[in-house]
Amino acid sequence: AALLALEAAHRAALLAVRAFWQRHRWAHATQAPAAAGSCAPSADGRFFALGAADEGRAGVSVWRDGAPVVHYRAPAVVTVVAVDASGAVAWTRATARRRAPISVANVRSHGTEVCSYRPCFATALAWSERGTLLIGERGRLVEWREGRPDRVLLARADAVDAVVTALAVCGCIALVGWGDGAVHAVHVPPAPLVHAYACAYHGAYRMREPCGDETRAVAVEAGVCAAALRHCVDVWADECAHTLRLGATVTALCLHGGWLLAGVGAHEGRVELWEPLGGRRVGALAGRGAVVGLAVVGGALLRAAA
Repeated sequence: AALLALEAAHRAALLAVRAFWQRHRWAHATQAPAAAGSCAPSADGRFFALGAADEGRAGVSVWRDGAPVVHYRAPAVVTVVAVDASGAVAWTRATARRRAPISVANVRSHGTEVCSYRPCFATALAWSERGTLLIGERGRLVEWREGRPDRVLLARADAVDAVVTALAVCGCIALVGWGDGAVHAVHVPPAPLVHAYACAYHGAYRMREPCGDETRAVAVEAGVCAAALRHCVDVWADECAHTLRLGATVTALCLHGGWLLAGVGAHEGRVELWEPLGGRRVGALAGRGAVVGLAVVGGALLRAAA
């Protein structure tokens, strides 16, 4: 009887969410005059960094609680951005083929003051909970803290030219997606450690083998990990795994409150809501342009489109 009651409550919750999604449509609020080229939310959802895809407006705009805070100019189009809950923001115009420095600033303490980190082939950035910057490069994942040497958290001995295409952090877990389809989970302890120590303090676990396709996006929250290939999303939780078939190109992922949000479609920009563990599609919202980023800010869904 208890199990039946729980199942009925769960089904009622699903129906309520589905009805909500069917009743509502996008309330568009233009937050930037140019299309988004790269974007990233902070772990708590309060900050959102948006890199412009327009050469004439190159730079990074930082938003807090849905309102613009500061805009940092850049000499060229920003390719990767990252922001954390303290207001630290990092960005670069590097690619897998072009070396460029990483710029770092803090919205709260430094305002418009920008520091520059060494040039590298950075293709993904994310802040850890202890304030270090995780940098995805060709064949490796590096942790950086100002004034200390780099520490390699993960190195691909099997594919030194593999490129990190997606990176997400939650708690002490960093989920790394690669250009050959492989996915790794890396343990990043929340307590600060001396960077000169060896990598024995970290564990790396391969969750998906290389499959020849690119990992389009990754997301992690409360023990649930998700990684997207072209038309599907692999979900891992509590030593079980299954695949969600979305039937169209997946461009962005977000896990929030036990739900999986997926940007689907190369042009139409549809956002689908899934129950990741049960593998059920709950609803969808239509939009314009390809979705390049998703975040939940103060209970509202923020969608960045190119």
